[in-house]
Amino acid sequence: MKIVVPFILAGLLVIFQTTWLERFSIGGVKPDLALMAACLGGLLWGKKRGTAFGFILGYLMGLSSGGAETAHLVIKTLVGFFSGQLRKTLIYLNPIITGITIALFSLIQSLILMLNTNLEIISGNLSFYLFHLILPEALYNSLLGYGVYWVVTRKKAITEILSRGAHQDELFSLSLRRIRRD
Repeated sequence: MKIVVPFILAGLLVIFQTTWLERFSIGGVKPDLALMAACLGGLLWGKKRGTAFGFILGYLMGLSSGGAETAHLVIKTLVGFFSGQLRKTLIYLNPIITGITIALFSLIQSLILMLNTNLEIISGNLSFYLFHLILPEALYNSLLGYGVYWVVTRKKAITEILSRGAHQDELFSLSLRRIRRD
């Protein structure tokens, strides 16, 4: 079961990213769900499973992109690996580190993919690409990734409280304590 779930999750993410994600674009910028998933997979599951999950995502994204197969495969695999490396050191300091990590990986990925395309077209418009596409996408990815990470890590605490038959006051106080700590 541990092997099947990442394949299904990766397949659903890639299908969603390639078909429906246009509806969630803000100013023409849409998030990279595969990058966020590879990063979160490494942060939540560790180095080995994060690398494998990043490889699966990269392979499927490469198949669906129609041109940058190798770039997506390598980038997503490395994102899963390095996120798994960061799991033991940075992630427990502050959950905001998750958003910063996703933003850095997003910037690196965008720059690598930009270098992989035709540089003659981009060289004249580098500032446009940087300020209107790359940085907004990194910000969008980091905020969305932080939100997903926050929900996933808080789910366990909320489930425990609800299983005890807690009242709404207890849930509210838990959320206030979490917000103050974060």
